[in-house]
Amino acid sequence: MGFLPDILRNSYGIVLAQVILLAASPVLSRLYSPEAFGVFALFFAVVSLVSVAATGRYEMAISLPKEDGQARALLRLSTILSLITGLIAFLALSQRQWLPEQFVNDYLPPSSAWMLAISIVLAAFLLIVHYWLVRGSAFTSISNSRIVQSLVFAGTGVGFAIVGVGADGLIWAFVLGQLSRLLTMYVRATGMMDPAASLKLAAKRYRDFPLFNAPAALLTAFRAQLPVFVFSSTFTSGQTGQYEMVNRAIGTPMSFVALAIGDVLHQRMSTARHEARSLFPIVKLFAMALSAIALPPVIIVMIFGPPLFGFVFGAEWQEAGRYAQILAPAFFVRFVMTPLSRALIVSENVRVNSMWQVMSTITFAIACLMGIRYGVGGLLIAISIHEVMAYLLYGWLIVRCTRTTEDR
Repeated sequence: MGFLPDILRNSYGIVLAQVILLAASPVLSRLYSPEAFGVFALFFAVVSLVSVAATGRYEMAISLPKEDGQARALLRLSTILSLITGLIAFLALSQRQWLPEQFVNDYLPPSSAWMLAISIVLAAFLLIVHYWLVRGSAFTSISNSRIVQSLVFAGTGVGFAIVGVGADGLIWAFVLGQLSRLLTMYVRATGMMDPAASLKLAAKRYRDFPLFNAPAALLTAFRAQLPVFVFSSTFTSGQTGQYEMVNRAIGTPMSFVALAIGDVLHQRMSTARHEARSLFPIVKLFAMALSAIALPPVIIVMIFGPPLFGFVFGAEWQEAGRYAQILAPAFFVRFVMTPLSRALIVSENVRVNSMWQVMSTITFAIACLMGIRYGVGGLLIAISIHEVMAYLLYGWLIVRCTRTTEDR
């Protein structure tokens, strides 16, 4: 009964932020070509892949300690690691000679190294402050920050296109959106600078997060972005842009809503864990709610994909609608299972989560390699079939682990 207010506080910003982005998308899709969206897709893929493990995943543990001092130690440890990662990323990405010349010309402008490094650090900082706010149940502040980010991205994206910045306009808009969200959250994040416990003790206590959760998260991000890497290395930048539009129109909104619900689920399960209550009833309740939310839009996309995309984004984006029809079942199972996976973190079944991440990533890569032999359609079908089967197995593991914890 207490779940609904927190979900609404955390979800209204998600919904409004995505409404802003979706409202701007028909404009952006007419100002930027599919090729420009393809360049942006690769930039976003690299940022997402590197930043997810930049903090050693210690930020995921910020909500777990009872003492604020230990939580602040985790926050500062995460900050130090993210800065080191950003420096390493800049040094690695500035060495462009090891990449194919055509790939560099199509996807990596001269400013890409420092822009990517800045975006990676900003993404890591966003995660750190985000989980500090989750610890304090400051869901309204989180929601407001997402609204600000969407407004800045949409506004500057249109502005850069009007003044003729070119394909880089989407990248600049994205980085400015990150910065605006970070500043919005930071001013609401009280207590971060108070005295902290020992960083060394905090690092040791929660060492399973960098040892097991960080590799798992890296594999998850790699799997999520693997199609972009495959598209950008095998197909044209225009086809990469069509795939990016599917993610912007369906994948990203669903993932952000799932994240908002997952934050509430994480906090509620952490409380239940502290009170020695079972996690399984919470998992069951959220599984039914998530399924009810996701099913209607998925059915609509499967039936009306191409004409819907063509009408909303322009005639040249009908191909993205065909992509969406194939990928709709995969979006559904991801939406349901991703928030529920927090149960494995809270119940400290981190190793089970890691094992699934490793195995599913390996099989996903195999599926992509098999599907790519049959062109874009074969790749998309392989992705969809694999994700449905893999995430159903994930759900079974989540239920099994929470019921085992309940029996104990």
